[in-house]
Amino acid sequence: MSQSFTTDSGTNLVVPGAYAKLDVQNNASGLATSGILILVGEADAGPRFDSETKLRLNVFGPTQKSDVVAKYKSGPLVDAFNGAIAASNDSQIQGSFTGCILVKTNASVQATSLLTKIGTGNYGTLTIVQGGQTGNLFFRKVIDTNQTEIVPSTGPIVMASIPTTTHAEIRVNGGTVHTLSLTVGQLPSDVLSAINALGAGVTATGALNRGVISAATKIAGGQLAISNVSGKSCLLTLSVVSVWAVNPTIGDTLIIPSDSALVTAANHGSYVVCSVTNNTIGLYKVANLTAGTVTAPTAESAVTIGAITDAEAFSTLVISVNAGSSSQGLG
Repeated sequence: MSQSFTTDSGTNLVVPGAYAKLDVQNNASGLATSGILILVGEADAGPRFDSETKLRLNVFGPTQKSDVVAKYKSGPLVDAFNGAIAASNDSQIQGSFTGCILVKTNASVQATSLLTKIGTGNYGTLTIVQGGQTGNLFFRKVIDTNQTEIVPSTGPIVMASIPTTTHAEIRVNGGTVHTLSLTVGQLPSDVLSAINALGAGVTATGALNRGVISAATKIAGGQLAISNVSGKSCLLTLSVVSVWAVNPTIGDTLIIPSDSALVTAANHGSYVVCSVTNNTIGLYKVANLTAGTVTAPTAESAVTIGAITDAEAFSTLVISVNAGSSSQGLG
């Protein structure tokens, strides 16, 4: 005789067998059904409670576990939050809190790393935004190019004899404007002295008189001539005396003044030194002694040197900000 069996859910079973029994567990991390929960404790990261802008706004809902972990990482405070949103075995406790205010009681120090300057001193400090133990997991690497900081500079300037009254303004790092006034006929060495006398926070160097013609060269009856003229290029030759007192350097400025033994007016002016031998200097004319279109030089026969200033060569001029006044990180 067959028998039947009725389950707790009211199902009538006739055929013997294994049947599943379903028991639904209520999950307390569902919709919020109650008020505000406050949890106080320590955590491995995140700011201390008195570092929060407004502690009452440090509220997390039951579905914001990932946000809590992102801010506090781990520790008793995070564990307490996880416990608060865990499912309850008591069917009489359903739903979860509306919001949980987390109060971290321990301070988390921000990890820092000092950056040293190339040379001497410190450049600055790197600081982890979020304090706590996790900051110790970060590392940094500086690729050292081994270049010491240098002050801004114009680089070498070919400074011709001043052809007209000139005014220039110099301002360093947004400071006071200093006016540089130059008059007609001033040599590169005069310009250097005028800049250094300004006290404008800049330094001029170079403009060294090479002394290509010495008193001995003049006494020995040395002669100068201009030849091989092509456009604004020419060749200055020293004869009778076989060598210059000092050879100039390519890129120097050579100036032939108006009172030079080389009397042809077209040859007076400023030139760039393009080539050098013991008794010749290749030149390219860049300026007349007075303002106007640059006049091409002309050939001139050898004339006896009358003064050591008949042809003077000067090294290039460099203007730079005073050493030590440059700003970190600024060009």
